[in-house]
Amino acid sequence: MPKSKSSTEIQSMVNRRFFEVVDCLVENGTLHSLSGFAIECGLHAPRYREMRSVYGTAARKDEATARYIAVETEALYYLITRYHVSAKWLITGDGTMFE
Repeated sequence: MPKSKSSTEIQSMVNRRFFEVVDCLVENGTLHSLSGFAIECGLHAPRYREMRSVYGTAARKDEATARYIAVETEALYYLITRYHVSAKWLITGDGTMFE
């Protein structure tokens, strides 16, 4: 069920880094697409397409209108374990994007 409250500053920053790294993985050919990543990991692709319009680099919607306020833990887990994304960078923004 979508949440109706707004995201915290930390959630917003993690959401933005999530889309930044997914875009990087698509650009370098590691991932085919955001939807492909979601499907591969058993996540709900429409959720992530909608969140991209709020938190992605080319965001078109305001956070106040977001139905989904946080990337699921499973999505973060798969980026870290399958694609060697730095957990520290993903959560805090410190360090490098990849291990």
